Amino acid sequence: MDGGRAAAVGGDPSPIAAPSNPPALSSRPVDVSSFTHTPCYCEENVYMLCNELIRTGVADPAGTDLYVVFISNEEKKVPLWHQKAGHSDDGFICWDYHVICIQSRRSKEVLDFVWDLDSDLPFPSPLIQYVSEAIQPLSFGNSRYARQKPYEGS
Repeated sequence: MDGGRAAAVGGDPSPIAAPSNPPALSSRPVDVSSFTHTPCYCEENVYMLCNELIRTGVADPAGTDLYVVFISNEEKKVPLWHQKAGHSDDGFICWDYHVICIQSRRSKEVLDFVWDLDSDLPFPSPLIQYVSEAIQPLSFGNSRYARQKPYEGS
């Protein structure tokens, strides 16, 4: 559903304005409410999130540490947990696609983070925690949702 196409959220989306100066990641936790968020418009939300991370100095000035990740599959059924739009205790929902931002400074001393405005996990979440708790790759075994390794040639 993300992108406004699943059945979990209804009604007209209404933007929520962001304060002008969210705190820097290095100084204190970043509050998810300090970013613009329009329900069901994950790609636009992530675009604005990345711009704000750059503007406030949380990300590299050129944005080279930010990666916009579209999560989808052929079936257009992306199961995710810990989503605010989920109607169960574990926040499960099946989006048709979802978009997140991964911040990676490519350093062993600094964690990679996932910025997901639609998640109820910590904001931002360490990449390892997000994959484990929101994506839960081990939940599907050999189902059609299992990740396939790309062909690497011989």
